[in-house]
Amino acid sequence: MIDVRVARAIVGDAQAQVAAANAPVLGLISPIWENTDVASFGLNFNKNLLLNSTLYQEKNGEGVQDTLDALLILAKNMLGQMKRGMKGDNVKERLALMSLINVAENVLKSTEVTRKAENVSLTTTMAEDSGAPMISMMVPAIMESRERARRMQSVNNLKQIMLALHNYYDIHKHFPLAVVMGPDGKTPHSWRVAILPYLEQQALYDQYHMNEPWDSEHNMKIARTVVPIFHNPNDDGAVTNSSYFVLVGDDTAFGNKAGLEFKKVIDGTSNTIAVVEAKRDIPWTKPEDIPFDGKKIPKLGGFHQGGFNVGFIDGAVRFISDNLDPKTLRNLLIINDGNVINW
Repeated sequence: MIDVRVARAIVGDAQAQVAAANAPVLGLISPIWENTDVASFGLNFNKNLLLNSTLYQEKNGEGVQDTLDALLILAKNMLGQMKRGMKGDNVKERLALMSLINVAENVLKSTEVTRKAENVSLTTTMAEDSGAPMISMMVPAIMESRERARRMQSVNNLKQIMLALHNYYDIHKHFPLAVVMGPDGKTPHSWRVAILPYLEQQALYDQYHMNEPWDSEHNMKIARTVVPIFHNPNDDGAVTNSSYFVLVGDDTAFGNKAGLEFKKVIDGTSNTIAVVEAKRDIPWTKPEDIPFDGKKIPKLGGFHQGGFNVGFIDGAVRFISDNLDPKTLRNLLIINDGNVINW
């Protein structure tokens, strides 16, 4: 059940009017949006597949019913236009789309809008032989959509991390070290802690004690704080583990002892990887990353099928295929080997 009144209060009248003006479809459903108090949705699996939705309102139930009837007619017309205008060279895709449209048409044909007092119900009953194909087509699409959204979330995480590193560079004229030392010059801390102020996490940074070890009693309280930007949405480990690391080794972006300056990236900042996705059991505050000897590529990724996201020194984020030649990946990890990759 959804309390539409709460949704209206969050969106506000002004925003709703602007949205309706820019998207005519939203204007069509305005009677539902403006009058419905609570909406319920149900799905019954039996011999038949039953979908039911009821819109509850104190007044104007007739207007809501008329709107739903009009939307059903509009949807039927749109499906018909899609069938008539279907083109493309991929026969398999066209057949799959045609099958999906046929299922959708059957759904619309079996959909009935009824009203009792001011409450309006939308009911669809499908035979078992039509419900199963619909579910078999919808579930993979939903799963694919969810995975695409999670991958984009990881891309956004990396973009924010790279932006924070560049903002750090603007102040300090170099990237942070992979291991940042505390005031005593010998207590190690992670670069992820150092960029907290540039991720709008100044308050959390102020709570962290740089004069204590990262795993001191006080700092472990900070380590148990979830910072979503450091966590890949597909990570099934502890939510306080980092999902993003730098590679530490000779001639890598974070392999020097003075902090990386762009002028030292001989191969170009757009051709050199700075931050990678990787599945590790390492808390985000722990001063530990991924060692790289310049030869054997460590295991990276582990969150997305087919590859992993990386952040380049110039701030760009790209998806690297698992099938990428290891030699090419090595070239991308070294800042000065002279092997420039033509993207």
